[in-house]
Amino acid sequence: MVMRTTRAFATLALASLTMATASACSKSSAPEPTEGAAITPDATDATDATDAAGAAVADASAAEPSGSSGSAPPNPSPVVDPSTRNAGAPAKPAAAPAEPAVPALPKTEDELAPSPVTPPAGCEPGPRAKCAGADLAGLERPGKDLSGANFQKAKLANANLSGANLSGANLAGASLKGADLSSANLSAADLSGADLRDAVLAGANLNGTILTGAITPGVETDGAVWAGTTCPDGSTSSTTCKGMHTKY
Repeated sequence: MVMRTTRAFATLALASLTMATASACSKSSAPEPTEGAAITPDATDATDATDAAGAAVADASAAEPSGSSGSAPPNPSPVVDPSTRNAGAPAKPAAAPAEPAVPALPKTEDELAPSPVTPPAGCEPGPRAKCAGADLAGLERPGKDLSGANFQKAKLANANLSGANLSGANLAGASLKGADLSSANLSAADLSGADLRDAVLAGANLNGTILTGAITPGVETDGAVWAGTTCPDGSTSSTTCKGMHTKY
């Protein structure tokens, strides 16, 4: 019995020694922390760090400009209903209706008549009038006495001098283009160098009239009286002037 007890104590001591040895080995196998080594955070700290990093990334994405690479496309412009675009704006006043055009009335006979010519100061067309160089275009003196008047280089285009007495008048260099001198008395009148284009001398008295150098294309001389007339070419004729560019 003493031996059994001794043997039991020996077994118990051996077991204690084995447990002590195993504990020592376990402690010696675990690595001891070195100076300056990082301490591993627990699970809660890791989770908080992950959330913070995600928030930082989200903030950085929101701060990037819309045109940067990898950024989210800008929100499209809101669609505006055209019917409500000008809602609340003051209404434009309606345009006034255009007035109907008034048709132009035909001109009366008085409006179609040539305007009366006002002679320049000191020039009153009559016997021995002094109207040299005066602008008397369109002058109306039919049948009037203008004998001895000075119309040298005057403008008498389209003047109506039919039947007027122009005997001895000075019409040298005058513009008589288109003038009506039908049946006028031009005896001894000086028309040298006068412009008689398209003038009417039908039935005019050309006794002793001077036409030297006169411009005569289109002049009408039908029924004119020729007696000692000086023609445009300087010759004298009592019938007609050769070389005059007359209509007939």
